[in-house]
Amino acid sequence: MRERLLGYIPRGDTLTDEAWTARHRAIRAVLWLHVPGIAVFALLAGFGPLHSFAEALPVLVLAVLSGSLSKTRGVAASLATTGLITCSALAVHISGGLIEAHFHFFVMVGIVTLYQQWTPFLVAIAYVVLHHGIMGALHPEAVFNHPAAIVRPWTWAAVHGGFVLAASLVGLIAWKLNEDAQAAARESYRQLYEGERAIAQRLREADQAKEDLVSVVSHEFRTPLTAIVGYGDMLLRHDERLDATTRRDVTKRLLRQSRRLQHLIENLLHASRISEVPTDGCTAVAQVVHQVVSEDLGVASGSGSRIVSVMDDGLHAGVDPEVLRIVVGNLVGNARKFSAAGTEIVVRAFSEGPQVALSVTNETHDLDQRDLERIFEPFVQLDPSPTREASGVGLGLHIVRRLVHAAGGSIDVRLEGRSVTFVVRLPSTDPEPELEITQRAVAQW
Repeated sequence: MRERLLGYIPRGDTLTDEAWTARHRAIRAVLWLHVPGIAVFALLAGFGPLHSFAEALPVLVLAVLSGSLSKTRGVAASLATTGLITCSALAVHISGGLIEAHFHFFVMVGIVTLYQQWTPFLVAIAYVVLHHGIMGALHPEAVFNHPAAIVRPWTWAAVHGGFVLAASLVGLIAWKLNEDAQAAARESYRQLYEGERAIAQRLREADQAKEDLVSVVSHEFRTPLTAIVGYGDMLLRHDERLDATTRRDVTKRLLRQSRRLQHLIENLLHASRISEVPTDGCTAVAQVVHQVVSEDLGVASGSGSRIVSVMDDGLHAGVDPEVLRIVVGNLVGNARKFSAAGTEIVVRAFSEGPQVALSVTNETHDLDQRDLERIFEPFVQLDPSPTREASGVGLGLHIVRRLVHAAGGSIDVRLEGRSVTFVVRLPSTDPEPELEITQRAVAQW
């Protein structure tokens, strides 16, 4: 309840240093204008020159002090406020308690609210009440010009203080609204600034991704293209001198490099069109896995690894067959590239309640837990050197994760010793009558 009530009043001290300094300078200008104004008013009221100067002297002193101590907000504002309210008290005193002169208090309190600080504001209210009460008791004719107030100065001091307080409420409302507007403006500026920073960061990331793409693609494309051109030139120039075995070996190498280049291009296209790939459907898992395993993807130079598949029967994933082919192809291709020589790559598919789990395990080397934290990021090469053995643009695992997530699944990776296992979990579904059509679509790929 207390916090709710406090929410209706201004906080204070919310102005920036620049804004406060500008307002303080303007308020001091008003205070300085009162110095000759009080002296002239006293002269016009019949006071002598020396007396008139003495009346203006307190205002002069407070005007000087409010400027010399302006580095301390509370002190400077309180001194300027005391000077302004003193001007009101002197105006009332010089006029002999004229009712119209009391209006000066209302104007000064309104000016004080420009500070948007509680200390000078409370100083102004207390000054009005104490001035009317004390001075009214000691010298009532200098404060009030009617008999009722002269007889009961404290009562009329409370009445005047009440009216000043009522006028102050209007200032408080304006003060509160001003603070709320300032807070809203600051929040808008903050959001705009963060938005600009986010856009700038995205632009920097885009530029970096473009540079990474150009660098990686130029390197990865050059190797198979060089091999294709070289083998093609060999067949063209020396075909009549090549025996059948050599010609067959050169043709296989040329085909391997062509498939390697094809795989690189496919991954680049998939990365750019992930949002366009359909992720729903019904696909026989074993059929896709067997098809991928039986293909020579040609993305490795030949580590001698053997692929073993262990499939549960009747598993159907609720994904598009092309999506599953891309996922399995990239996982198996990644395992082929990074498997230790002479080891097995094990592909398993099994049921996990409402999901179909697909795991790919291989023995690897030079891989630790820190690598697993960034292995799905685009363009990541765990071996960034130009002489690395494994090829690729670092998009395969990134594509796999995005496709799996888009299909409502998940992917995990764990490292146990030298054995690394990727586990993909996809929604399971029952085969539909149109499954035969789906299987034919897979066969076309």
